[in-house]
Amino acid sequence: MQALVARAAGALSSTATTAFASSSLRASASLSLNRLFATKPSNAEDSVNWAVLDTTYDTQRNVRTTQHVMSAEARWEERSKTVVAGLLPPSNAYAGRSVEVRNGAVTEALRRLQTTLSRNRVQQELRATARHEKKGVKRRRLRSQRWRRRFAHEVRKKVQLVNAIRARGA
Repeated sequence: MQALVARAAGALSSTATTAFASSSLRASASLSLNRLFATKPSNAEDSVNWAVLDTTYDTQRNVRTTQHVMSAEARWEERSKTVVAGLLPPSNAYAGRSVEVRNGAVTEALRRLQTTLSRNRVQQELRATARHEKKGVKRRRLRSQRWRRRFAHEVRKKVQLVNAIRARGA
């Protein structure tokens, strides 16, 4: 970037350089660096050597783009190697009902397994599927369970509301 600025400064004609260097013109808003480089001036003497600037910019841009250009397949392969290396192995049929025994702590592993089984309601499901349940009885049981779940949710919401009101000091 510094080389680009140095070449751009060398590309300025002598009158533009003296005008840019004078402090009175630098302070004025009529000649700013942005305006100087943004448009090609009509006067050739106060002009920047645009051919030098264009070639400098093109070579800088080409160097930048050719260094980091990869095909989509190469990017995919590189990204896949890094991402797949950090993934866990795929689950199997026993993944949800298995726990890891750490440092020989079997009782702790059994406790974690029991927690997982109770959260997934495995015992209740086994008890329910032990015998056939008639359609009407099952429908009534499920309706009751839905009602109880909804009622518990509403009670939790009301308790949260009361706690929020108490926290406000009302």
